[in-house]
Amino acid sequence: MESELCYEGVDPIKSYNSDYLEYSVSMRDAAYAANCVNCHDVFGCVNLQNKSFCIFNRQFSEEEYHQKVIEYKKWPPEKVLAMVEELKKRYPVTQTHETHNQNSAYGNYSDFNKNCYMCFDGSHSENSGYLYDSHHNISCYDTASSYQNELSYEITDGTKVYNCNFAVLSNNSHDSSYIFNCSNVKNCIGCVSLSNKQYCILNRQLSREEYERISKQFIEELKNKNAGWGELNY
Repeated sequence: MESELCYEGVDPIKSYNSDYLEYSVSMRDAAYAANCVNCHDVFGCVNLQNKSFCIFNRQFSEEEYHQKVIEYKKWPPEKVLAMVEELKKRYPVTQTHETHNQNSAYGNYSDFNKNCYMCFDGSHSENSGYLYDSHHNISCYDTASSYQNELSYEITDGTKVYNCNFAVLSNNSHDSSYIFNCSNVKNCIGCVSLSNKQYCILNRQLSREEYERISKQFIEELKNKNAGWGELNY
């Protein structure tokens, strides 16, 4: 995430020119690092912060590092990764992996979030809760694989939706509910595979006046049926 010139990484964050990183943040010119933060020129290291010129967690001078790392880089990846796994056993395993969060409790693989609750594998969200693989959301709850949404609830695979509820595989939509595979829709309810539409219910085009009248009845009936669709005839 937000990394550049990286290869074979698992959750590298804001890192540059690094290979085989495992949940490491703000790394540069590193390789085979696990759970490291703000390091550069490290090789095969575990649980380091603000370090440089280390090989398998051993500190070297800059000159020594550059001399030795040339030989280690000739090792096959399997051999280096095996060494890293052995090195991991020497350090405690924390209950969570998270960095740069503010008031964001009970999550894991969570970074740069503010006022969030139960956020997993997510980042850069604010005033949100129960997020999974979701990033850059504001005031959203119960979202999965969703990005840059605001004031929305129950969003799955959604991007840039605003004030929407129960949206799946939809993007760039506003003020809509129960939509599936929709793009750039506004004021729609219960619609599937629509693009560039507004004032639709169950894919039926309505006037603004019709929509405002029927949508109130529609939502009220959903509430009465405890979110069941039932037989709706209008």
